[in-house]
Amino acid sequence: VTTQLRTSFSELEIAVLKQQELWAKDGPGDAKLLQSLQESSMETRYEEQSLREETQFEEHSRILEGRFQEHHGQLNQRFEALMQEHSLALEQYQEQHQTMEERFQEVREKVGNLSDSLRKEVQIRREALRGNVV
Repeated sequence: VTTQLRTSFSELEIAVLKQQELWAKDGPGDAKLLQSLQESSMETRYEEQSLREETQFEEHSRILEGRFQEHHGQLNQRFEALMQEHSLALEQYQEQHQTMEERFQEVREKVGNLSDSLRKEVQIRREALRGNVV
């Protein structure tokens, strides 16, 4: 579409220039018409320039969108990698915590059993001492 419009503008400009040459040969009577054609030619050039700038803007926008998508993808990959890394670290921490919790319970039971057996032994010795004292 852009190429077709440019071609149409160029053809129109060529036709206008040819017509201007013909009327310029006819003499000063067509000065207003010649001025109108020159203005029309300027408008055509302005429209062509606007179209070129719009096309450049669209190309630039596409390039920026592509770069954004590329960077967004890279950031997403890094984020996913970090999340996975942290998830693994958390799992390891939870496993270590579970192991330590189990060991703590084992030690607690052993200390409790030791405490019970020490109480019993102390009680037996007290009773033995009381029996000897009496």
